[in-house]
Amino acid sequence: MIRKIRRILFLLKNNPDIAMRMMLAGYKKRTFHSAAGKVRGKIGDTVFEFDFDYGNQMIKMHLGIYEPLTVTTVMKILKKGDAFIDVGANIGFISAVAANAVGKEGHIHGFEPSPRDYDRLKNLSVLNPEFDITCNSLALGEKEGSVNMDISNIFGWNTIVPGFMKQDARATTVVVQMMRLDEYIKSKQTEIDRIGMIKIDVEGYEFFVLKGLSGYFEAASGNRPPIFCEIAPKANKLMGIPLSDIGQYMKQYGYHAYEMFDWQQQIDLERLNETTDVLFLASQ
Repeated sequence: MIRKIRRILFLLKNNPDIAMRMMLAGYKKRTFHSAAGKVRGKIGDTVFEFDFDYGNQMIKMHLGIYEPLTVTTVMKILKKGDAFIDVGANIGFISAVAANAVGKEGHIHGFEPSPRDYDRLKNLSVLNPEFDITCNSLALGEKEGSVNMDISNIFGWNTIVPGFMKQDARATTVVVQMMRLDEYIKSKQTEIDRIGMIKIDVEGYEFFVLKGLSGYFEAASGNRPPIFCEIAPKANKLMGIPLSDIGQYMKQYGYHAYEMFDWQQQIDLERLNETTDVLFLASQ
């Protein structure tokens, strides 16, 4: 209850528009009960295609109440001209928000290995040719190669972690290509000169994505951007990775985990027992 109250207070202070929309969400969602098909709309200056046949989350996106803490954090941190790296971009909603924040002079680099969702992410780039949006059909991790990904029929639910998805939820398994993020950043140095934020939402595989950034952390000691990261304790337990390992790994590069709704309040990762969004901030 206390976390919920603090979350509401954070939104009221930093994004009252979203807070108000959430309060009216119950009433507004009823008007979309029978919504179907594809509708193009705007997220700021960014064109986005809402496919109501894909899932109920699309209604939240259309109403502007999807992932309110993530949206608020992205809008608050990013500046015009920044580069935004979206790992686990799914269909590109957060990338669209970020594109609006960094503007036409900024850069968006999205990664989505699921073929179904990558096609939708790529459409974001097609619909917004005036923005610099680069879409990559790749998974990110600690090493290069190929890996199996389980894909469900549930919106946004794909995972590389073996056993994390229940068998009755799995629609198919596909082989996807993987690379390290530090190698990608190095290959794009002329385009990625100022990373404003990195978002990692990979359904339990986050530690390996972070480990694939070690070269960047070591080379960019003076530029350690905020990292939004979803932490999934159940997935880490399946892989035999203590949450303390993630915390210790990030600390060696000057990062500490903070509450999404209070950037002054540190989080003890070892105490997490459910999937939680955290904000890694580097010591100045």
